[in-house]
Amino acid sequence: MKPILKLTIYFFIAGVTFFSCKKENDNSNPNTITPNTINSPCSKEYDLDIALNNTFSFIKNYNNPWDYGAPNSDDYYDLTEIIGTGFIPALGEFNIYVDEYADTAALDDTVVSSYFLIVKGNINPMYIDGYSSINFKKLIRQGGGSFNGTFTVTHGSAEHCSANVFTNLPPLIVTGSLDVSSHTINLRIKGKVNF
Repeated sequence: MKPILKLTIYFFIAGVTFFSCKKENDNSNPNTITPNTINSPCSKEYDLDIALNNTFSFIKNYNNPWDYGAPNSDDYYDLTEIIGTGFIPALGEFNIYVDEYADTAALDDTVVSSYFLIVKGNINPMYIDGYSSINFKKLIRQGGGSFNGTFTVTHGSAEHCSANVFTNLPPLIVTGSLDVSSHTINLRIKGKVNF
């Protein structure tokens, strides 16, 4: 992800205010969110099911001192980057960003940072972000294939309503497949989340 784009995204997220949405249940589409109406009027819990089919990039020995997303901009990393969109009826299109920084020199595919962001809009965006258990570098080194793991949400627009809204939230389930020869990925994220 371009450093200026990351900085722009981080800047907009810093000034988040939340607005609420309602969605009718539509289980026929994998890109759906269904509200759970027992939550507070400010923040609603949704059943998230969003899919992404796109390309990914893998850069060995990546170093960019202006990359504010990197754990330490002076170090070198193997960077896996996935950028795409998923559509959720009634809420619209969401941008999905995945960045994994892995230790270039480590023989054990050590992941230094694995960041997920799902966001809609630039001004007062609806968003969730956090970290993933998936080791994309290892998956790429092994030739690709199916994967599964988790996306632990640590921040989001629902914090406007409650600072601890994500504290006891179970991780979202992430499944998919990665094709090394075509540099394509199918990614699906499911679970309960607050926006």
